[in-house]
Amino acid sequence: MILTTLKNIKCYLPSANPIRYCIEYFIKSDIDFMPDGIHKLTGGILLNINSYNTKLPENTGWEGHRKMIDIQIMLSGKEGCDISSIQSATTLTPYNEESDIEWFSVEDFDHFTLNEKKIAIFFPEDIHRPGIITENKPLLVRKAIFKIPIERTLF
Repeated sequence: MILTTLKNIKCYLPSANPIRYCIEYFIKSDIDFMPDGIHKLTGGILLNINSYNTKLPENTGWEGHRKMIDIQIMLSGKEGCDISSIQSATTLTPYNEESDIEWFSVEDFDHFTLNEKKIAIFFPEDIHRPGIITENKPLLVRKAIFKIPIERTLF
């Protein structure tokens, strides 16, 4: 997992990299005005613009992906997010290859807040639980989620 800001993200990435492509697309495009939904980009990359209300942790789920890297950028609002490793997770719902999602139960995890213009990058070994309330009440958030296909699977 990488957690950083838009200002610092390029320090981590070589120029010919699909993660860098997504970050540059975000910076150069007017994503704030794109409608919610899934938008197809080059190289099989998807951009999901999503608006929703944050929830209590017990009302959100632990998710993992095998075929995609998630780049999550908060457009407005803020949410809590929990992170753990695949080694610390127990499968609750078997992997669905079509939607590239598996649901987990996790006991040992870390927590962070995803604020506006912060970036969280989740790799297949990162089990995550986004969408958590941060101020004792639901908050409407809007997030850009880039989905980058990868050629390998880790498990």
